[in-house]
Amino acid sequence: MKSIWRVDDDHQEHTPFKAVVTQTGATLPISSFFNGSALLEALTTTAPLSDLIILYLHMPRMNGLETLQAMGRNPAFDDVPIVLNSASATPSLRAVAQQLGAECRIKPTTLLAMRDSMHYLLQRY
Repeated sequence: MKSIWRVDDDHQEHTPFKAVVTQTGATLPISSFFNGSALLEALTTTAPLSDLIILYLHMPRMNGLETLQAMGRNPAFDDVPIVLNSASATPSLRAVAQQLGAECRIKPTTLLAMRDSMHYLLQRY
């Protein structure tokens, strides 16, 4: 894996996320976006694309599902793994996320949970 793009409107969570990734031993560039619109703009103007996108569900302007729907219309993004994080990862939300090409996971709420989640994602992708 070469890079991670993280999309979350909570500005205070981006710095701890970067620290947790570093604690896993990974030396990856991490780009932060604060809404789906900013991610979509980067996807169309940046090369190479990220190796993993971690997308939060509940965001203003363009939420995670709206972002996934917009991305699904462009085959250039088909090979980019996407993880949709939500505090409410219900079975129906998981099914919708999967239909839109993303894995749905519970958003980690502690640094330990975030580290464990990153270990899983780094091994999987």
